[in-house]
This record gives sequence, structure tokens and C-alpha cells, in this order.
Amino acid sequence: MELGPLNRADGSSRWECEGTVVIVAVYGPVPVKTKQEQIETATVVVQLESLSTPPSLVQNSMALKVQGLLEQVILGVLHPRSLITIAVQPVNVSSLEAAFPHIFNACVLALLDAGIPLGSLPVAVEEDGLEAVYSFASDQVKLLYQCLSGVEATMDELVQRLESAQVRAQKTLESIQQTIQQRHTSV
Repeated sequence: MELGPLNRADGSSRWECEGTVVIVAVYGPVPVKTKQEQIETATVVVQLESLSTPPSLVQNSMALKVQGLLEQVILGVLHPRSLITIAVQPVNVSSLEAAFPHIFNACVLALLDAGIPLGSLPVAVEEDGLEAVYSFASDQVKLLYQCLSGVEATMDELVQRLESAQVRAQKTLESIQQTIQQRHTSV
């Protein structure tokens, strides 16, 4: 994990984990063109770049998925009528679907580097060998989960997956916090 590897971006990150490398640049908030303008909040745009090919349906779908999640986390009401552009460059990925947690975490890290205010500090994790994809969200009081694909689990399996996800998320969060602390102590 690295904060600020790109000099010309307002914020950037380099995420390397399990052989996957993702570089993200954040530009903004800057004034937005009228057709993209949202009066009450910032406009967030995620661009998933490719090293060699034009954008595919999978790339566009992944960009929209990441964009939708980040729009919920970014406190856009603090920057109404502005644009925040997040450029994602997967450098070494086996597949975009498998790289989703790395892409998402790199985006969050770059937003932190840019000083974009966030309502929470989300992390994405994955577990190998699962037959379904789950999304968990918790505010320490309530737990929300959704089976995104695959077979619905029994309650015991669900509890086991949640505990595993919590452990992995905590480790990822600690790594992010350590990276931020190292950056601020070296400045």
C-alpha cells in the first residue's frame, strides 16, 4: 500500500495485494459542467482505465458498481456543484471481478489521500473457496447482509462467513491506518 505515488493528482494510491496491483488517482473537487451538475451534492465519476483495450462492458459495469458504493460514502453535500473524478488503473489483475476488493480499497485510500471527506471508512474483502458472494454492512448496532450471487447460506454458515469477513476487514483497516500514519509521520 502506498499513498501519493502520483504527483499531479489531488490524491492517489497504489494497492498491491496477493499479486494484484491497482493504481488510483483522484481529481477534485473541481467545478462541474452544467449537464453533470448536482445542486445538492458532488458528482462522483469513476473511470476504469485499461492498459491496452477500449473499455468493455465488464469494465463499465465494475466502474458503475464502485461509483455507486463510493457515492454513498463520500460526503458530497460538503462539495455541492463540484466534480470528483476517480481514475482507476488495474496494472496486474487476473480478472476484474476478482480484483474488486483491491480496486475498491485503492479508491478509498486515494480519496483519503486527496482529503475528500468520507462518512465512514469502508473496506472490501474476499474469502477464497466460497460458493456465494455476500455483502455485509454494520454500524455496530445493526447488521445488514445481502446474498449477491450463489446459494443462500444456512444461519451457521452465514455467521461463519460474517466472522471471517470481520477478521479480514479488520486486518485491511489496520493496514490502511498504518499506511496513513506512516505518511503523516514522514511529512
